[in-house]
Amino acid sequence: MSKLGDFVKVQGGYAFKSRELSDDKTGVPVIKIGNITGGSFVDLSNYQSVSFQLFEKTKSFATKDNDILIAMTGANVGKTSRVPVNSDAYLINQRVGRFLLKEDCPYTSDFIYYVVSSKQAYQYFSRVADGAAQPNISGKTIEDLEFPNIDSRCANKIGNILKSLDDKIQLNTQINQTLEQIAQTIFKSWFIDFDPVHAKANALASGQTAEQATQAAMAVISGKNTQELHRLQTVNPEQYQQLWEIAEAFPSGVDEEGVPRGWEMTTFGNVSQCFDKKRIPLSKRQREQRAGSIPYYGATSVMDYVDEAIFDDIYLLIGEDGSVLKEDGTPFIQYIWGKAWVNNHTHVLQGKGSVSTEQLMLFMASTNITAYVTGAVQMKLNQSNMNSIPFVKAMDRVNELFFDLIKDLYAKVRANSDENKYLVKIRDELLPKLLSGEVVV
Repeated sequence: MSKLGDFVKVQGGYAFKSRELSDDKTGVPVIKIGNITGGSFVDLSNYQSVSFQLFEKTKSFATKDNDILIAMTGANVGKTSRVPVNSDAYLINQRVGRFLLKEDCPYTSDFIYYVVSSKQAYQYFSRVADGAAQPNISGKTIEDLEFPNIDSRCANKIGNILKSLDDKIQLNTQINQTLEQIAQTIFKSWFIDFDPVHAKANALASGQTAEQATQAAMAVISGKNTQELHRLQTVNPEQYQQLWEIAEAFPSGVDEEGVPRGWEMTTFGNVSQCFDKKRIPLSKRQREQRAGSIPYYGATSVMDYVDEAIFDDIYLLIGEDGSVLKEDGTPFIQYIWGKAWVNNHTHVLQGKGSVSTEQLMLFMASTNITAYVTGAVQMKLNQSNMNSIPFVKAMDRVNELFFDLIKDLYAKVRANSDENKYLVKIRDELLPKLLSGEVVV
C-alpha cells in the first residue's frame, strides 16, 4: 500500500511572534489553524496580518492558488482547506501544514486534496493525533496516511469531477457575498448616513426647487449624474418613475437630534418579533437519538442535524450567550430559512410591520452592541438589553421600498445557498465511492 508521503511532502508554517501580528487588516493575512475549518476553502472571515516588510522575509511561506493546507494542532487538527484561485498571497503560521507535490507525483493537486479531505483521512488524522492539553499531528504522521490504489489517469478525472462541484460552490458563495454587500451598501446609505435626506436638504438650502431636490436624491440613490438621469428618463421612463417614487418618499431634512423628519427614534424591540419561547434545547445524546436532516442551530452556526423542525420560515438568529460578540463589537448573526430546530443560546427573530427580517439583519450587522452585553466570563445578550438597542425607524413607505429593492437579492442568496447544500451533499456522497472504486470514471 502506498503512503501519502510517496507523492507529497508536508511543509510547516512560520512561527510568527505575537508582536508581529496585527488586527488592523492592512498587511498580509496570516493563515492560522483556526482558519482551516474543513470547508472547501480557507475561512478568512477573521484573521491577523503582518507587515509587507516581514512578508518579504518570509516569502517561502507564502501561499499560491489551490494550495492545500491542514491544521496540525488544536480543535481543528486534521481538517483541510484550499487557498482560492485568484486570491492574494497569504502566509501560513506555525502548525499549519502545506502539501507540496513531489516532482514525480503523477496525481493532480485536486485529487490529492480530495484524498486528504476525505472522511477516512480525517478519521486517521484524529486517531493518531497526540497531546494531553491539545491534539497535535506531525508532518511525518500526516505523510504516513495510506494512499488509495487508483490509476493516476482515473484519479485525476475524479479530481476534475469533484473540483467542478467545488468551483460552482465557490462561485455561488462569491455571488452571495456580492449581493449581501450591495444590500449592506444600500442600507447604510438610506438608514445610517441618510444620504437621500441630506441630498434633498442641501439642494433646498442652495436655493433649488423641490423637483430639483428630488432629482438630487435620485442621483444619490442611483449613483447617476444629472445627464445620466435625463438619459434614463428617455430610454427607460418606467425605471425613472420608480426611482422618482423612491426619492420622493424621503424627507428633506432632519430634526434637532439628527433624525430625518417624520422618522421615529425607537428601539429594536418595537420593530422585531421574538420567538424565543418556541426554542427547545437538546443535549448531545438527545440529538444523536434524533439524528436526521433538519439543521439544529446554536449561537453561531449549525451544530447538528435532527429529525424534526420547530421553525419553518425566514428568521434572524442573534447569539444570546457564549459566543455573542465579534471583534468589531457586532453580534454573531445567522440568516436562516426553511425547516429548523434552534436551541436556547440564540435569539429567534423576525421583522415587524414594515421592517423586514432582512432589514433587521442588516441593522444588526452594522451595530456595535458591546454596551448591551453583560457578563465578564460568560457573555450574554439578554432579551431585555437586545430590545433596548436604539433603532431609527423610517416611514413605512421607505421601509417598503427598501424591501422591494432587496427582496430579489436575498431570494437569490437563499437559492444559491440551497444549491450549495445540494452540491456539497453530492460531493460528499460521491467522494468515498470514487476513492474505493465503487464508482468508476
